[in-house]
Amino acid sequence: MLMTLVDDLVVAALVCLIFGIGAYLSKKSSSSESFFNANHALPWSLCVGTLMASWYNGAGIMGTVGYVCTMGFAAFFLWSIGCHAVRFPLALWVAPRISVKAKGTIPELLRLNYGKFTSIMGAVVLVITCLSISEIACIGYIGEAGWNADKVLAAVIVVGISIALTCLSGLMGVAITDMIFFAMMVCCVCAVFPQMFFEVGGIHGFHAALDTVDPAMMTCFSIFMSFDLVIMMTGTVFS
Repeated sequence: MLMTLVDDLVVAALVCLIFGIGAYLSKKSSSSESFFNANHALPWSLCVGTLMASWYNGAGIMGTVGYVCTMGFAAFFLWSIGCHAVRFPLALWVAPRISVKAKGTIPELLRLNYGKFTSIMGAVVLVITCLSISEIACIGYIGEAGWNADKVLAAVIVVGISIALTCLSGLMGVAITDMIFFAMMVCCVCAVFPQMFFEVGGIHGFHAALDTVDPAMMTCFSIFMSFDLVIMMTGTVFS
């Protein structure tokens, strides 16, 4: 289903919002310490939010659909229950322990020794190397499904936006926008799922579609998944 004009306006407003936040925080950054390290004072709530936004990503949401289609409900329960049972308390445990104790970041050291241009290029390289291939692939599929756009072009645009936002706003800006994205992700999935579930006929619709393929796909906890698939899924949950 292609995006409507209203959808496009919402996306454009969200992009403007995050860049507005980035520009505001960039002006408030009085030093490289505040820009790169958020003055060593990143709030606990933002630490939790940025961790959850990183763990519950496009690959996780779209991957869940793919796992269910190929491995049945057992994959859904292993992924979803595993993630919720592990990642939420893990984020709450990790967040208070996050403390940037290094005297300087790599872009900061590059700026001090080689100038501002080299520092920016170093930051861009770091962002690109930290991007997940699965994330970029999800961007391409979303661009194709939502706007009938070329997958590569959609991925390049979003990667460019991510780099620009990171270089503009610093650590605090990235954390705040991550929190916004996480809230939007959770709200949108919760809003869309009930409608889609009943549009396909609910649980009876799933039975009608999957029974002809393999009735075992409708079992939540079964031996339908091989041991190596269980290990792979569990590793993905904890990664």
